[in-house]
Amino acid sequence: AYAKERGDYIDLVIGKYGRIIINPEGVEIKSNRKFIADIEDGETVEIRGAVVKILSDTLFLYLCPNCRKKVVEIDGIYNCPICGDVEPEEVLRLNFVVDDGTGTLLCRAYDRRVEKMLKMGREELKNLSMEMLEDEILGEEFVLYGNVRVENDELIMVVRRVSDVDVEKEIRIS
Repeated sequence: AYAKERGDYIDLVIGKYGRIIINPEGVEIKSNRKFIADIEDGETVEIRGAVVKILSDTLFLYLCPNCRKKVVEIDGIYNCPICGDVEPEEVLRLNFVVDDGTGTLLCRAYDRRVEKMLKMGREELKNLSMEMLEDEILGEEFVLYGNVRVENDELIMVVRRVSDVDVEKEIRIS
């Protein structure tokens, strides 16, 4: 058997003769949960914290479908500095700061993860102002899982999975 991560969920692939034992005795589940103060460059970790600041000035990023560079809109025409005029790819992106009481961490979430955090679909988010977004998410607590790296002398997490805080589960982890 093996597990394969697919966006927001994990597939467990079991062979023909495989079997699943739910909650076997004597097996302890290990988590990559860390406090922000203990995180280092290159780690893949899970954190729990509250959103304390939104850094994005817009939710949507427009990229060239060929080279993935950011495109510039001039009079309704999107221009890539490398490829010229293109029909851009629309990417949902949110940059925010999370605080867990031991420190703060800059986080970046994309597409479905942003939708999940804001509990809204892509079309609803197009009509959401940044002020309304801040009202919606500031102070909200999440469990975030992702890769941490140094960017511009600051740690940043690229969020791979988002979940709401489950109090019962948190009691078991502590």
